[in-house]
Amino acid sequence: MILTTRAFHALLGLVLGLVPAHPPQAIRCVESSAGTGSSAAVLVDDAPLVHTAQLLPVDDAGAIVAPADGRAQFDQLMAKLRSTLRASASDLDRLVKLNVYATSDDLAELARRELAGRFTGEHRPAVGFVVTRLPDPAALLALDAVAVSDAVPPPGVVPRTRAAAVLPPGARLYISGQAEPGELPDATRKTLASLSATLRHYGLDDRHAVALKCFVYPMESVAEVQQEIARHFGEAGAPPVSFVAWRSALPIEIELVAWAGAARPDAEAIEFLTPPGFKASPLFSRVTRINHGGSIFFSGFFADPNATAEAQVKATFDTLKRLLARTGSDLKHLAKATYYVTDEEVSRVHNELRPKYYDPERPPAASKAMVAGSGRAGCRYTMDMVAVAIDHKP
Repeated sequence: MILTTRAFHALLGLVLGLVPAHPPQAIRCVESSAGTGSSAAVLVDDAPLVHTAQLLPVDDAGAIVAPADGRAQFDQLMAKLRSTLRASASDLDRLVKLNVYATSDDLAELARRELAGRFTGEHRPAVGFVVTRLPDPAALLALDAVAVSDAVPPPGVVPRTRAAAVLPPGARLYISGQAEPGELPDATRKTLASLSATLRHYGLDDRHAVALKCFVYPMESVAEVQQEIARHFGEAGAPPVSFVAWRSALPIEIELVAWAGAARPDAEAIEFLTPPGFKASPLFSRVTRINHGGSIFFSGFFADPNATAEAQVKATFDTLKRLLARTGSDLKHLAKATYYVTDEEVSRVHNELRPKYYDPERPPAASKAMVAGSGRAGCRYTMDMVAVAIDHKP
């Protein structure tokens, strides 16, 4: 039997156990920019959220298309993204966050121009960039995304495939990057076991995992990581995964997003937690749990590329603070941060300035990665941030 594209997506939706839900959840874009094809921040109700895996520009046979043509690869990525979202009852007009992985600042700039040409209405996603080697050396660009799904998963179920998972409405858990020592395969195995132990402490298990992000060195050995992830999750199947090449004494660090059950309207909107075996820090929380309320996704911010390291870090935090005020939140309601630094100096400055912004009792879950670039020439620092709204409903 030959299925049309529409029929194929409908069938896949049935396989995932997704049931259409109406009306669609509300999305609000803040400082939507025609010049970049992105919004500075996007607010969304507590809705089902599709998290995709890191998509590579491959054809139906799994081969990288146009190895020397960034524009052709970006076109293929957007087609794959749309197909992936539609299979989870979503689409490009439901995007709230898009992460662009580029192998150079120039390719990140190309992606920005392409986004500006595609997102011409007021609805534009928050967009983050990082320069990194990719799992396939022929890939110039990759994407992953978060989008609202017009579907409701069955109660207590996180529908997922390797390509995408749907985070149901309710509570959600953000686990900071965890890392264990050893050679890459052994370190990966032990880190995954540690993440599973953290989930169990909060009454969850591996089936609740929605997305993983792995910071890996060296990227040439990423197949070893993929094998360990497949082995760890077994027959249940791994959640969507993204990879970033980092420079570190540790071969891998993994952060995790999980569904944490029904919303808890009587609890504080967000909790800052430390599981057993970990030491609390005034700079980042080991785990944050959003108990109720909508989410805010922020674009990666860029400061003046000619400014000093200190000025760049300070400007980035000041931009975050300003946008939090615009979106009905504040620095005490940040859920998850990923900081990208390009050199030791800016990393040190980040460490020095971060305590001036955070309440030591309420810092976000976080990872920090030293990477090849921020996605804009001369900019040595950027961040990927998620917060919870406290006095604003989109």
